[in-house]
Amino acid sequence: AQHLLAYEPVTLARHASLVEPVPAEGKVRVEVNGTSAPDMWVIDIATRDQRGLLARLCAALVDEGLEITSAAIATWADGAVLDTFTVRCPIAPDAAKIVHAAEKRLATKLSRSALPSTTSTSHLKLTLDNNSNPWNSIVVATGVDQPGVLQAIATAFAQARIEVHHARINTDGSAITDRFEVTTSKGRKITPQMLDKVSRALSHHD
Repeated sequence: AQHLLAYEPVTLARHASLVEPVPAEGKVRVEVNGTSAPDMWVIDIATRDQRGLLARLCAALVDEGLEITSAAIATWADGAVLDTFTVRCPIAPDAAKIVHAAEKRLATKLSRSALPSTTSTSHLKLTLDNNSNPWNSIVVATGVDQPGVLQAIATAFAQARIEVHHARINTDGSAITDRFEVTTSKGRKITPQMLDKVSRALSHHD
């Protein structure tokens, strides 16, 4: 329902064509579209859900030299996932190259060492809300914006075995306010202790 409310009908139709049928395991479908800004692009990536998916896709976009400025994630009960990223790049990103980079990341073990070495996560604040949503925990991350922050957060979630079901990532160029709907790998709400594990993983990255 959240996904339906977030987009215009023409965009929803495009998304439906990407996730139907659900891509095979380890495979992705990618579509790149321009925006009103000459250096901003929308990249839709459809794939099948797996552990650490958001971290892997972020890493693939970084591999292609793309700066992520916002992202939204939608998941379906049949295992389909659609990640929509807005990226900054002076020329149109190459969809075929993104497919190759993403599928390579999906087949590679998730590693914290793959994070950009310039990323500092020491000033990130994570807040847990287990009351607003009947099914998922809400985690809000706030802090200073910089390259690799989203990838760092997503990797820390994956290492703590926390599943990201929906996300809204936004930056104004200097600060981030990222909202994640998450559960344990068994579909339960996460505990404060699990979020502490994420915070420790982020602090150990610095």
